[in-house]
Amino acid sequence: LVGNGNLHLRNLFGGGREMALRLNRLPGQISQLDASFRDPFVAKLPVQLELNFEGLQQDSTYGQQRYDGALGYRLPGGLELLLTLSREVTRPGFAGAQLVAGQQRIARADAFYAGATVRFRRVDRPANPRRGLVVETRFERGLKERATFNAGVAGDTVRSVTLGRQERLHMQARVYLPTLPRQVAVIGNATSAVIGEARDESDLFRFGGAASLRGYEEDRFRGQVVNRSFVEYRYQFERASFAYLFFDLGYVDRSALQNVVRQKAVYPGYGFGFQFETAMGIINTSFALSPEDTPTDAKVHVGLSVGL
Repeated sequence: LVGNGNLHLRNLFGGGREMALRLNRLPGQISQLDASFRDPFVAKLPVQLELNFEGLQQDSTYGQQRYDGALGYRLPGGLELLLTLSREVTRPGFAGAQLVAGQQRIARADAFYAGATVRFRRVDRPANPRRGLVVETRFERGLKERATFNAGVAGDTVRSVTLGRQERLHMQARVYLPTLPRQVAVIGNATSAVIGEARDESDLFRFGGAASLRGYEEDRFRGQVVNRSFVEYRYQFERASFAYLFFDLGYVDRSALQNVVRQKAVYPGYGFGFQFETAMGIINTSFALSPEDTPTDAKVHVGLSVGL
């Protein structure tokens, strides 16, 4: 049983400002905290500002923090264009600083990225759409400095610092298609890719679980390229409540890295779920299976979202 919590504050201090907080407590002493702020009209101009923070702590292996800032302009018809600047900081823990095959497992790294984001959103209802299209593409390029300790020829340790380029691409899309009364089909795809060279585990995308590939444990997979295609068939009860059947198809591609073997495979997941609007907030529960599971091995994903 894995849970996550979301807090969404709408129209904060007026002017359409938004603030969101997401806490995800994962198995194995792994925690993730995301926070974001959005102002759609900076100084009453048609320019929007976005600030984001992502924090990850993986037991004693490593900690990673990412700081994003974006300025954008919203065009008529639901199209948004943004320019982004990001900084990512990775610090190895006790386990990550150990030497494996003569090399430090996780590098101490600092990276700066610049990029652009294009978004398009046109749906009939924000909470539980019946028809519409949502698309987002983000590309960023930057420099990453790594500092590691390696075993020298004479048995001592040598500190080395390298600087390299890295590109990242994120794409996602969802289409909402009405079928029968109160019923809608949702078709979607999400892809993330490290285009530059990945050196260790901290460069890889975490994949699997409620927010990515249902039917598998949270963050079970890590890859340089991860993709999920999915289909949901929903029966809508109320404004934000529905029941659904789903099928996920995940893809993971990863080159062999230090302490990480080569992986390239496809993983299906399937099941059903419910989303209900309650006095506490919106509760989303899914029961998901993979081909390697029996019905008694279903993964139960529970999420609570509170909006004010």
